[in-house]
Amino acid sequence: MHLISPMRRIWYGKGSVLLLSAALLVLFCAGVRAAPRTEDCLECHDAYGKYAHGGVACVDCHSTITSLPHADKLPQPACAACHKKTADSFSRSLHTKRGLTCLSCHNAHFPQKDKKYCASCHANASHGTLPSSKNHLDRLMCIACHGKVDRTEVRVHLEIKDGKRLRAAAIDRDGNGLIDQAEWHALEDLLHTEYKGGYIMEKTYQVRGDPHTVTAKPAACDACHGPAGFFTTGSLQITGRKKPEIPLDTRIFIPELPSAKEFGRTVHGRAGVVCADCHLSQRRIAEGGSENVHVCRKCHEAVQDVYSRSVHVRVGATHCVDCHNPHRVTSYKELGAKARIAVCSRCHKDYVRRHAWLPNTSLHFDYLECATCHSPQSKKSLVFYFVRKSPAGKVKLSYDELVALTGQDPARAFGEQQGSPDAQIGRLFTLLAQRDKTVTIDASIIVTKAYHDYSETHPRERECVTCHAREAHFYDSMLLLLPGRNSSTYIPVKGTLLAKYPIGTSVDFFLVGEEKMKKDDVYKFLHLRGPWELGLKLIDFFGLMTILVVLVGVAVHVVLRLTVRK
Repeated sequence: MHLISPMRRIWYGKGSVLLLSAALLVLFCAGVRAAPRTEDCLECHDAYGKYAHGGVACVDCHSTITSLPHADKLPQPACAACHKKTADSFSRSLHTKRGLTCLSCHNAHFPQKDKKYCASCHANASHGTLPSSKNHLDRLMCIACHGKVDRTEVRVHLEIKDGKRLRAAAIDRDGNGLIDQAEWHALEDLLHTEYKGGYIMEKTYQVRGDPHTVTAKPAACDACHGPAGFFTTGSLQITGRKKPEIPLDTRIFIPELPSAKEFGRTVHGRAGVVCADCHLSQRRIAEGGSENVHVCRKCHEAVQDVYSRSVHVRVGATHCVDCHNPHRVTSYKELGAKARIAVCSRCHKDYVRRHAWLPNTSLHFDYLECATCHSPQSKKSLVFYFVRKSPAGKVKLSYDELVALTGQDPARAFGEQQGSPDAQIGRLFTLLAQRDKTVTIDASIIVTKAYHDYSETHPRERECVTCHAREAHFYDSMLLLLPGRNSSTYIPVKGTLLAKYPIGTSVDFFLVGEEKMKKDDVYKFLHLRGPWELGLKLIDFFGLMTILVVLVGVAVHVVLRLTVRK
């Protein structure tokens, strides 16, 4: 056996390590030499000398180049290696099915210089079937209808010139932190009358989405114009205010359009009306006067006879569908006073200013609709409904919330329980008061049977006793409104009943007299900004001032007596 000395084994071991290290060094150096530098590439491709694709080098995309010179034809760079998420979205889009690639829209070497937009290829795209196509194309990005939308918002920016400011009460009149339709119309009238030519307003419809997710079919109309449309968030931004942003109801700008799926739940749908009963042709019902009369008169002949003699028809101002949405799930009868005012204020935006003579104007419009005074022959009811009070204001309880609190359908319970309706209502009041201390009731005077001639006004409309007197009968009945899953139920109630139960003591509704003084009322008086709006609250104010003066006088008298005695 041949023996190797220990020293030689050590030498052979070191030699192996040295040989291995040398081999790795050679391979490493060969690899470095195989990947050309960007400067080397630009010696031939000087046209790309100012390429700007992030911080990548040429060989990061052209990874098959290992030496120079390279082959004449190179494989397509794999964009998905860096842009995997985008590539996945694009692979499912219509553009991929049509054979487009990343380079069809993007210049890999100069992404910003040769950037393409939708109109670069679709400059002559036809939108003839799109209603109000100019408004849609001017205000919305293509991705809003032809891609996947991630986030949307309606933003209204308002700037008052010369440093003027709007009072908070002129913007959010009910103080609930949300601008509704009626408040927006009143604001438009204020800007037009008091700030005409002195303000700038810009509306933008912001849409965020991935442009690589182009779909084969455009989004349906109800994607925006349905009950749960894309645009659910809106805000009014006012330059110069401490709190410049106020949320607003996006339905002010995006009207709700009919949905065939929901039509069966509407008043017309439940009555068995089908599309062909009203849509006799492709014309819009409101455009042709004769067609409009013919369509609505088929079922509403008596209403049409009255309305045809009104001032609205004589001046050609409105058609039936301008005020009534025949596809609305919630019937007009179930709308509250504020929602009804919003219908009228679309045209009569100056309704607040024109009623400035009315003491405490805002309070009246919180509880009264326009037809209360302007259609004296209409039948009116004092309608009570359940609300939940919070720091942000009062919110009407929905059907699902009432079911959760009572454990059953409230309206159905009236038919199943024993006892008179008054006793059943009393048990419901007591139950709600026990289970949720924030629940109370509110009320509005609304028209329950309309007489469609709103050109009339009450001859004594400016006399308070017309409504605020014991013998005044400006409403015909008192009802309790219970919301249902598909429709609401009205239950007759007696006025004396409301005071018998715990929940009745917190009704925030006044037929005679005024609300208690609030901080904002004192602000109005001290700054002389609208003290006339306080109405009878001025009596409360002077009464409080008198009490304060008397107390101060007594205190001064006591101090002087003690001082003199010393």
